[in-house]
Amino acid sequence: MLEQKDRDLANIIRGIYSQTAEEPQEPLRRALQHMLQPAISTVFVGYLTMDTLLYVWDQVIIGLDQPSYNCLPAFSTAFILLLRDYLKTCQSPGQMEAALRTQGPNLSVQEFQDVIRKHFFRELSSQLHRDDSDPFPVHDPTQALPPWSYLCRVPVPPRTRAQDRRQARAEREMLQRQHMERLKQEERLQRFREEEQKRQQEGRLLQLLEETKGTFEARRVYLEEQLSQEKQLRYEIQRKAEAQINGLQAEIKRLMEKRLSIDAYSEGSLIAPAPSLQSLTPSQMLPPQPSPVQPPPPTDGTNRTREIHGKTAKTITLDLLEQLMQAANTIANGSNAAEQDSLNAATKEHLRNYNQDCKNAEIEVFGHQINTEDREKIPEPKRQLQEKLTAAIRRHAEARYKAQFAARRMLSEPDYMGAMLCTSGEHPAPPCSSL
Repeated sequence: MLEQKDRDLANIIRGIYSQTAEEPQEPLRRALQHMLQPAISTVFVGYLTMDTLLYVWDQVIIGLDQPSYNCLPAFSTAFILLLRDYLKTCQSPGQMEAALRTQGPNLSVQEFQDVIRKHFFRELSSQLHRDDSDPFPVHDPTQALPPWSYLCRVPVPPRTRAQDRRQARAEREMLQRQHMERLKQEERLQRFREEEQKRQQEGRLLQLLEETKGTFEARRVYLEEQLSQEKQLRYEIQRKAEAQINGLQAEIKRLMEKRLSIDAYSEGSLIAPAPSLQSLTPSQMLPPQPSPVQPPPPTDGTNRTREIHGKTAKTITLDLLEQLMQAANTIANGSNAAEQDSLNAATKEHLRNYNQDCKNAEIEVFGHQINTEDREKIPEPKRQLQEKLTAAIRRHAEARYKAQFAARRMLSEPDYMGAMLCTSGEHPAPPCSSL
């Protein structure tokens, strides 16, 4: 068909596929086989649009009962003829097969109808109506039975009475009712099992929920007790520290008073007493002559310095102050480098947490971070503003301490616990070493 309808296109296809052919007459047949085998195997699915594909299928279906009718060669040739402009530009077999897949969906039903009407309508119509011109239809003898032979093959139905038929019908109805009752009973049992399983599952979930609530409640009570204990411990430590500070201040005051009394005693003890009358000589008993006015001695610290047991009041005071400073430094910064590093790390952590809490409190109260100038411009009274910020900082600090305490469970070191928790929810003062 392709040679008859378009010889130029047939020569182009033969030339492209001639390199793989083994015989002179084979290139065109091999080319058409490679080009059309995928399309014919799927009956043009994927090569045409839905409307065009249904049109082709209708033409195939209307001739299924006519053995002489075969429209696939005609529609395959029409498919190639409609794509002749794209096939002429191809240079390889792959390009020609790709052109069929990409350009085929662009074809319409009207284009197929025009090509079929122009080249193949008369031949297809004759194939479809060829059996209508025969005077007598030809039947396949293998598909029909002789006139009387079917009687001997059909089994004779048994002869039954009306009573038997009624009894059989009653039995069938009884069996059917029993079957329906059995199905309903099985359905009820299945529904009962599902409800029982659901109740058991709900009971387990409720029990698990109660256990979880009890566990969390016990954990909360335990943490609150630990927190109260730590607050009490912190309060006692702070009270002891205040008592020790008060004692040191009283000791300093007492030493200062003692220093003043020592200075006064040393000044009076170094003045010579007045001579007695018996020890006076005649010359000494004469009235005193006026002596020239002497300038008063200088009142600097060098002339007032007096030694007691090889030490002056200044050196005693300096030694006492040095010992007090060493004791205060030991209390504040620790007795060695390890304790000092630990206190410094805790102080940095507290300062960082405090700064973060301040930022969070500003965001919570004002919606954003503010500076000192913006805070001065707020019309709200400073005391109320300070109370709001303090309450927000306290809430953040308590939330963080509770979370840290729950994570670490119990810590045995009181100093570390005192650094992690505070008595009133506010931040403790940092150690002196970091300051």
